[in-house]
Amino acid sequence: GVTSISIALWVNADTIINNGIFSLGAFAGGLGILDIAFISNITFRMNGVGFNQNTAFSDTSDYHHIVVTYDGARGKLYLDDVLKIDQPYSTVLNLSGLKTIIGGYVSTSYTQRGKMDEVRIYNDVKDQTWVDTDWNGGAGTFGLASDVGLVAGWHFDEVSGATADNFEGTAAYDGTLTNMEGDEWVEGKVLKLGVDKEITVWQSKDGVNQGEEGRQAFGHPEGRTTIVGKTIRLNNTIVLPKTSGKGIQVDNTTPTFPWHDLTGAIVVKLTGVGRPVFTTYKGNIEEYQFSINDKAEFTYHIPHDYVPGSDIHLHVHWSHISAAVTGGTITFGYELTCAKGHNQAPFGANIIGTIVATASATQYQHIVSEIQISAASPSGSQIDSDDLEPDELILIELFLNANNMTGATPDPFVHEMDIHYQSTNIGTKQKAPDFHT
Repeated sequence: GVTSISIALWVNADTIINNGIFSLGAFAGGLGILDIAFISNITFRMNGVGFNQNTAFSDTSDYHHIVVTYDGARGKLYLDDVLKIDQPYSTVLNLSGLKTIIGGYVSTSYTQRGKMDEVRIYNDVKDQTWVDTDWNGGAGTFGLASDVGLVAGWHFDEVSGATADNFEGTAAYDGTLTNMEGDEWVEGKVLKLGVDKEITVWQSKDGVNQGEEGRQAFGHPEGRTTIVGKTIRLNNTIVLPKTSGKGIQVDNTTPTFPWHDLTGAIVVKLTGVGRPVFTTYKGNIEEYQFSINDKAEFTYHIPHDYVPGSDIHLHVHWSHISAAVTGGTITFGYELTCAKGHNQAPFGANIIGTIVATASATQYQHIVSEIQISAASPSGSQIDSDDLEPDELILIELFLNANNMTGATPDPFVHEMDIHYQSTNIGTKQKAPDFHT
């Protein structure tokens, strides 16, 4: 007799009403010694109804993975990597002289209506770890003759004919296919070795009997998991580990990051010659008005959500108050220096550049004039983007070089100057260098 056996298979049933899946029995009108069938659910039986257990099932749209095991004391059934049946039963299974029926049970009245793939019989008891591997994230595993405990296995990859070869190698276990016609050979579930296929990988690990409320595994620990969709919505909080080296890491290879602004109000450190005048702009609102060579200072702090190595852009927000202007340009100049924080370096050599800003013919029109002030291969008027990092300071002086507006040449008002940068929206793992370890 037998006290250690496992059956593994894939099945996509057209119906779950009296639809046989697998049987070890006489196949002559009575129940077998071991039966698996769809009987308005998935039913696992041994010794007729000596062991008679079932689990709810209704899907006929796709393949499903079934593994049953018996160790002489308990019968178990796994469905799609989840233990569904685990009940005590103590006996010896007498399999001598029985037939192995794939796609049927009881008699020819209860043969499989649907598709089957990768059926295997083992003389040992497979556990959850083995089932996880065989399930393979829903893709299945192509059986090998060298599989531990394998007695017989059938890939059903013959494509034609009436014989299903036993890949374990024992010719006596080759199967005879009944009522097979050419159009009944279809693409199976489990791909042959060497064939690539994208799969959806989501495994429910426990809590299934309570309605899929337990722990779930998503993806594979050795691979990269990509979620495709415009948005990801969670109903609760994401918990990140505090362990060193764990957390969210930003992939900078092909980033698509949002833009944020480092805002800078005008700070006039001196008054008098060479400094903008704080005067009436519109109604009771006063702003800084720049004449030629007037200048103002700005200080910017690089935040922790800055994307390492990305370029930054200087924005000057300005306008004029004349209805007579018809167009033209003004030219701003800037001089800047920067230094990393945490006592790493002094402020570097000053960098000087210009911004040619196009004027609007509309009075009070808010104009934003932009220039890129960093690059991976910087020009003489740019910072090296690779040298930028969180807690770095950038000191900038802005001045008006030329006023070439047409129709009239009013002194422009500068409302703000900010730095446009790309953000991870997350921040850094560390508060000091190296920020991103």
